[in-house]
Amino acid sequence: MDIHALLLQAEENLKSGHYQAAFDLYQQIVSDQSAPIEALVGLAMAQYRLGQFSDAVQTAMQVLARDQQQIRAGLVASAGLIELGRYSEAVRIANATLEIEADNRFALSSK
Repeated sequence: MDIHALLLQAEENLKSGHYQAAFDLYQQIVSDQSAPIEALVGLAMAQYRLGQFSDAVQTAMQVLARDQQQIRAGLVASAGLIELGRYSEAVRIANATLEIEADNRFALSSK
């Protein structure tokens, strides 16, 4: 099965609540160095859903180091940091994530 097909299956598993199956597929996908960044985002989301908060934060931060525009990775990192009790870091990342989209920047400035 090619990476694209595996990615689609992993995304479907994640959406349908089959988090372990999604995790397993994402792990398989990211073992390939040419894996798309979406696979790392999905892995972080699966880790979060499985309660692997520290791993989810680490994976999401890897994504953000490669591409700071990845909104889902920012949200996973923030949520994971909250679960770990690291609130100030979570707020910093959440604010940076909100500023990515023009509509979010407007909402923040109107407070």
